[in-house]
Amino acid sequence: MFGKTGDLSVLGQKLDEYHQGIAENIIVLSKDKILNDLRQCADTYLDDGRLSLARQSYLQALKLTENNQSWPYIGLGVIGLELNDLDEAEMAFIAASQCEDICTQAYCGLARVYQLRGLFEDAEAVYDTALKIEPGNLVTITGLFRLCRQSGKFEAIVDCLGRYLKRHPDDIQMMLCLASLYYGKADKPNLAVVLAERVLELDPGNRDATLILDCIDKDNEYVQVA
Repeated sequence: MFGKTGDLSVLGQKLDEYHQGIAENIIVLSKDKILNDLRQCADTYLDDGRLSLARQSYLQALKLTENNQSWPYIGLGVIGLELNDLDEAEMAFIAASQCEDICTQAYCGLARVYQLRGLFEDAEAVYDTALKIEPGNLVTITGLFRLCRQSGKFEAIVDCLGRYLKRHPDDIQMMLCLASLYYGKADKPNLAVVLAERVLELDPGNRDATLILDCIDKDNEYVQVA
């Protein structure tokens, strides 16, 4: 979710300088610069699995952002998920969704919390909200795909993937997902063939597309023999 941005030791040094500046009533760095350094440091701590330090940095950022930016809440929500503290994660993602900078990450995180609790309808509703904010967002589509696969609502995800592919017709991964659903769950092998062949046009030799076509061919041979 978060990438490493910058040398952690350099960022730590900058933060130390900031704290020293406060103690001496000498603020050298601007507020935006401080927040940027805090974000980089917090995200790096999170990527490294140093969750306690990451939480401290996100909480400190909240004081400076006056609770009107979503990224510190999203970071806290991710930490909650990592620690399986779903209450903490839920509160953080809800807070993020109420910030001025509306972000689909907040809704995807909240949907994930509901999914882990087995509240599939609530999770689906939150994913739908995220798609209204940013139609075709790949993270949201992927999350909804996993949810529908877990809950067994394959018609909903087929419709969702179909809408996504209208916007992104050359997305091989999503074409393979939809082809596998057409073949394995929706019992529409002809549509699976169309998608698999399209994948092979874009990526000749694609193993997943080839496997889908081979399985369909074997099924057809079995039907003819029977």
